[in-house]
Amino acid sequence: MSPAVGCPNCGGPAEGVLCRFCGSLLEEAQAPEAQLQALDEYHAAIGRADAEGQKRLLTSGFIPDSPQGLIEAGVMCIPLCKDGNTGVAGAATHRLEAIVLKLELARETGETRKALDRFRRAIQERKDQDRSDTRIGCTVFIVLAAVIVALAAYIIHRFAQ
Repeated sequence: MSPAVGCPNCGGPAEGVLCRFCGSLLEEAQAPEAQLQALDEYHAAIGRADAEGQKRLLTSGFIPDSPQGLIEAGVMCIPLCKDGNTGVAGAATHRLEAIVLKLELARETGETRKALDRFRRAIQERKDQDRSDTRIGCTVFIVLAAVIVALAAYIIHRFAQ
């Protein structure tokens, strides 16, 4: 079923319908069932990968065409958007944004509308978390800078006399 050559995108070993290194399809999967099978392989590869591998797979991995496949891919992405590793969470959020764009192009149904709302909420929650983390980091930096300036002023004042 798999071609004998490596992945056309990264040169990784060809095994199954999906490159285990970058997540690209090795064969065209037109039928929704074939896309769902490839998506299952893709999610299994993400589950086996370390944080760097997950980030790589999320960044370049295959995104299905069918609305059903897109919804499943998005649902599987949401927990990764909440991952403690910011690289993985960022890559998952970007993947979810790509899924949303592709799903918006599909014929709208009640199911796709619900999925889009859920995915947009997850993306917004991640962005809110990133903003909060940035504010906390800036606050800590400002407080440390103020402490250093106050300490320097105290030392200068103390030894200047």
